[in-house]
Amino acid sequence: MTLTRDLLRRVSGEDLAIPDLRSGADLSLLEKLTAAAPPLGSAAGWGVEFGRELNATDDRRHFRGDPDGVPVLEGKHVQPFRADTSAATLRLPAAAARALYSRSGALHRPRLAYRDVASATNRLTFIAAIVPAGVATVHTLFCLRGAASARDQWFLCGIFNSFVANYLVRLRVTTHVTAGIVSRLPVPRPGNDQAPTLAHIASLARRLASTRDPERSDLYPALQASVARLYGLTDEELGHVLSTFPLIDQGIKDATLASFVDLLSC
Repeated sequence: MTLTRDLLRRVSGEDLAIPDLRSGADLSLLEKLTAAAPPLGSAAGWGVEFGRELNATDDRRHFRGDPDGVPVLEGKHVQPFRADTSAATLRLPAAAARALYSRSGALHRPRLAYRDVASATNRLTFIAAIVPAGVATVHTLFCLRGAASARDQWFLCGIFNSFVANYLVRLRVTTHVTAGIVSRLPVPRPGNDQAPTLAHIASLARRLASTRDPERSDLYPALQASVARLYGLTDEELGHVLSTFPLIDQGIKDATLASFVDLLSC
């Protein structure tokens, strides 16, 4: 396979890091996806940035077991679409929380977060949810910096938890989903003619967050199919993407492809 300098720039910026491509189909799909949308963090894209908030080691002196304190979420508390605040064992006294978040103000708003520690061989690699206001996070979660509308955050949550985005991230990940990898992720920014698609994906993600088991919901393949269509995939290309997830139940993959074919026929 021949990788052009232009492709490497689109994938990894000036680092020119080589993605883990296994076949010509991977190369063809990567070229298509990176050309179809600007990088997430770029001015031409969504212009968003993700970063860590607190550090479980450096800030440990502030943490208490006080049940009345602010819950502190770790990466293990986030599953696709869902952040489990009830599972948090660490707490921040209210005064400490106000001091630590005084500059960013992030404590007072919901924000999109994704798990840092991952592997390309995991069942899923890119796992995200909306962290509610009034909750702190540590370094195993990367959170959206700055304010964004609820609709935009739920849309990005849907994109992040999609098979397409997971496929792209897996081409770069070793053990961590770094902020740099995410900033280079191609994410469509729908124009006015595609605003209903953005709203639809955002709505599906929000509804999946309120289900007990998102992957078993009929909404899950509908979201996956909508994202694949937004990226302009064919059914053959989506089939290739799905084939790279050996630990995902075949029934889920079949339902995703069936939902996608239905979309194309509309």
